[in-house]
Amino acid sequence: MSLSKNHLLVVLLAVAVTPWLSGGREPLALLLSYMALGLGIFLLWRSPQLRPLGFNLLTGSALALWLWAALSLVWSVNRFSSAVWLIYLGLAIAAFGLAYQLASSAPAARAWIGLYLGVATVFSLYGLWLYLAGEYPRLTSSFYWANPWAAWSLPAVVLGGWYWAKGAGRRYLLAAAVTLAAFILADSRSAWLVLVLVAVPATVKLRRPARFWRRGLVVVAAAIIVSQGLVSVKTRWFEQPALQPGSRFAEAASGESTSAADRLNYLRAAAAIWRQHPLVGTGAGTFAVVHPQYQIRVISAATNAHNFYAQTASELGLVGLLLVTALAAGLGLGVLRGVRQDRRRLPPAIVLGALVVHLGLDIDSSYPAILLLVAMLAGLVWLPPPGGFQLPTLVGRWGLKPRPTGRQLKAAGYPAWLLAALVIGAYPVAGYYQSHAAAERGRWSQQDGEFALAAKHFNRARQGIVYNPDVVNAEGINYYVLAATGQDKAANLALARQRALLGQKLDPLDAQHTFLLARVLLKTGDVVGAEAAYRQTLKLDPYNHPDYYLDLVRLYQAAGRPDEAFSYADRGAKLYPEAVVANRQSDEAVAPAVSELHLAKAVVLVDRGEVREAKESLRRAVRIYPANAQAAQMLLSLNAQNKPNKQIVQ
Repeated sequence: MSLSKNHLLVVLLAVAVTPWLSGGREPLALLLSYMALGLGIFLLWRSPQLRPLGFNLLTGSALALWLWAALSLVWSVNRFSSAVWLIYLGLAIAAFGLAYQLASSAPAARAWIGLYLGVATVFSLYGLWLYLAGEYPRLTSSFYWANPWAAWSLPAVVLGGWYWAKGAGRRYLLAAAVTLAAFILADSRSAWLVLVLVAVPATVKLRRPARFWRRGLVVVAAAIIVSQGLVSVKTRWFEQPALQPGSRFAEAASGESTSAADRLNYLRAAAAIWRQHPLVGTGAGTFAVVHPQYQIRVISAATNAHNFYAQTASELGLVGLLLVTALAAGLGLGVLRGVRQDRRRLPPAIVLGALVVHLGLDIDSSYPAILLLVAMLAGLVWLPPPGGFQLPTLVGRWGLKPRPTGRQLKAAGYPAWLLAALVIGAYPVAGYYQSHAAAERGRWSQQDGEFALAAKHFNRARQGIVYNPDVVNAEGINYYVLAATGQDKAANLALARQRALLGQKLDPLDAQHTFLLARVLLKTGDVVGAEAAYRQTLKLDPYNHPDYYLDLVRLYQAAGRPDEAFSYADRGAKLYPEAVVANRQSDEAVAPAVSELHLAKAVVLVDRGEVREAKESLRRAVRIYPANAQAAQMLLSLNAQNKPNKQIVQ
């Protein structure tokens, strides 16, 4: 590869990662990343200087993992989630391959590291500003979650500090100090733990002159001064809450933090899923879909097991876990070979090891930015075994061509089928983006009260081969709303019912489709069918939606069945004490629904003559949601009725 092609490859790898720094999994970011990596592969196609990867433990296990995940589409509980997981794994494999080719040029590899440090510095500065101006007490940068940001920036902290300590220019001091200050303010216990367990011992064990450590201390001192200064500015000038860095370790030591308990609950849920599906799992990328049935507490809701390896076991079974283990072994052996060949690969190898460990401690696997960073770092330092894997001599009896030599591979470049696969793969990626864009237009129309137009947009969103089943549910909801407002009631209810049934077929474990079906059946007068659907809804997801309980309670109230109404109102209200409602404040529907459950309890309690208990339920209803006028009025009425008795007692 020429120098100009190497530099272009550096830029393309940076472009592939940067769109994901918004902190989500947006289809636009997927499209941009796919295009950047695809262009990089096209540039290398038929390249006369291509480094052969060969067929070895790493490449073989990576290919087998992708094929096994593709096979899981047959039994997956949500094929959309599995298809997206396959695309992400494909992106990571492509990123690894391009970075591996880039590593053949030492100047290009250094340029990639420099560009990564530049991007990390810019986003750290942005994070520092968000930290000062925002109400959240921890730094999150554009990720909007502190722990993933800390994981993504950890390599920048180590690499920037390392190169500055070795005598590199001041730009490395700036990168190390700024990213370390942002890392400190993120206050991620898991990231600190990995840094202490992996990066620090690996660095300390090396024999370095005193000047190396002095320059390293300059970075640490500068970062501490900046972080402590920003804490003071945030609290005094901006008058916003700020955690003192390290305080979360004190919370954990005193037992005040629930983070460790929640992580254990996630692991228990993943283990329970694995026990139910030990060999093949529930399908690639489906943990978030299955988890509500195995959820242990209301506040333990999660879309990620916070442990990539446990989550892989639950999604892909024992086969998938063994393949990931083989992948990790192949990666580790290749990294050791790479470091032995060239000691300049040691710093990226250290941070790569830190990220691989951190995958087992947090939600990194939900962030493509982190996955791509891991893949690119791996490509920069990994080295294949000498000679590669030779196919058995039996191949000749099957009439297959013998494995080409390394020289022949260098001359041949990437095979044509890889380019064809890249072109074919663009279809579902582009289709997913188009579906998402149509769904966004549907949400805007829905917010504007244009329900018929919203239904049309959501209908368009499900025309491709890769689309989220949620758009089917959204389309059905809009038909239901149209029917509820009296617009062609029979036809719209029929359409809503069809979409609810289609959603159940596409995503049978998602309770929202059954919930929509229950509402439609109730609106058509099928009370028995609606009751069964509501009960099935709560069976699928008993923890995360108090409105599921509230709808069933109202059905029993209308049917004149107060005992059943009280039972479900009490059950739902107990799941959501005031502290939990406060924890779910980002979901605006939780507080009103829980308040209504307490009100429903109070109505039954009054009929039973249990006035004191009714008052307590009403007080909770008003505290949880002060705008509940009916609960407030009922409480005033009960207090007024009891007032004379209070005067007699006095």
